[in-house]
Amino acid sequence: MICSDARTFLWAVLPFVLSLTLYVAGFFLFAARVDDLAASIVARGAWWRDALNWLVTVGLWVAVPLLIVFTYVFVSFVVAGPLYEYLSLSVERRVLGRVEQEPFSLPSVLGDLWRGVSSAAILLGLQLLVLAGSFTCVPVSTVICFGLSAMLLGLEHLDYPLVRRRLGFRQRVDYVRQRFWTVFGFGVTTLAGLLIPLGGALFLPMGVAGATLLFCHQNPPARARESGP
Repeated sequence: MICSDARTFLWAVLPFVLSLTLYVAGFFLFAARVDDLAASIVARGAWWRDALNWLVTVGLWVAVPLLIVFTYVFVSFVVAGPLYEYLSLSVERRVLGRVEQEPFSLPSVLGDLWRGVSSAAILLGLQLLVLAGSFTCVPVSTVICFGLSAMLLGLEHLDYPLVRRRLGFRQRVDYVRQRFWTVFGFGVTTLAGLLIPLGGALFLPMGVAGATLLFCHQNPPARARESGP
């Protein structure tokens, strides 16, 4: 679906390239200034200061890549919120032949940005929740956390076609509840992909396109304006 249409492929790849460019530029900036940063924490001088400075430098080289891994998906969702909306629109247009689209306006753009920020915050929280669950009461807490995360992720990705139809939060929750196992299966697959360090960002456009495609198949053209069963 994504690769078969140039416009859809562009909306899918552009957010990934944009986020990757920002992170690569930030990483090279960090690499160029890491010595100065370490010196600002522990100045060189006596042998023990040099030893501490070396330890701080090593710690920074470990901490920064980990920070990139855990925040890459978050930043990608924030930066690419409006772009994923256009990806969802492109997929829906190809499947249904037309789309439910609000007129372009500042509130709609701000709404896309807010959805990107909220989705990113939820995704980051889910990653930390699953990680914390893996250290406590294994495997029960891990399974519970993963299941809840999958459902929330399914709801977040389905937000794109559902919000375009001006459905409130309760209506969107009802939509997901009526299709529990379908949304749960989609969420499990997407979450498993997103948990892959760095490479998980590739699953963001696939998840957005997949959720829109799922909605379109459940709501064919004859009743595309309705979200009910």
